[in-house]
Amino acid sequence: MTTLQKKQLPREGALCIRIQALRKESRFTLEELARATHVPLHHLRALEACEYDRLPEGMYRRAIVQKVLAVLHADPSEYDTDIDLIIDTTPGSQWKERATGHKAPGFSLRFASLITCSVLIVGYLGFQLYALVRPPSLTILSPESGSTVEESRVTISGLTDKMATIEINGITVLAGSRGDFRQEVPLRTGMNTLIIQAKKKFGGSTTERMTVFLPQPDSEAQPSAATSTPIVLAPAQ
Repeated sequence: MTTLQKKQLPREGALCIRIQALRKESRFTLEELARATHVPLHHLRALEACEYDRLPEGMYRRAIVQKVLAVLHADPSEYDTDIDLIIDTTPGSQWKERATGHKAPGFSLRFASLITCSVLIVGYLGFQLYALVRPPSLTILSPESGSTVEESRVTISGLTDKMATIEINGITVLAGSRGDFRQEVPLRTGMNTLIIQAKKKFGGSTTERMTVFLPQPDSEAQPSAATSTPIVLAPAQ
């Protein structure tokens, strides 16, 4: 089995430009990277264009960047500071400055503030309701589907919604405060199918299926000469 070497992300330039350079160095097209990471193509284009406000917010944005780095064989943990910078990017901040810094013709500042607060409250309540009923997100960080392992147990790690519960082949897994989870599962010799499902109490569920191959040990694959060579007894004289 070929051992994949971790690559270093270029240290110069914005994170988005450095990711694009690493992708081209790894000879991935955007379409190939989308299939390998299960990240929508338009999100990858927004990431490489430095248009972070077009990406999902919070931990989902972090998960996308970490998954891209992992597939490109760069260690995501080495770039937490760079990822934190794009996580803190607030979409629509310029619009907010214009809205609070200028008085619209024909409206008093108090009335405009009341309308703004009402829109924000309604939007917040709508977002919370949507978060309750929509299927949870599910991102598997490791291992990669179709990979071959040498040990009889494998650790599955990933991210989901904070309110979701995780089941791996029927085993319930407790997620962390940010929706992160890790679980070690046993494997049998040959091809193993792993079914990871994220569930919400009031919403739907999201399921990921992956395969992991555990080769048969050499000692079992080849019988010893002592057991494979037949013993022939000479006839009595």
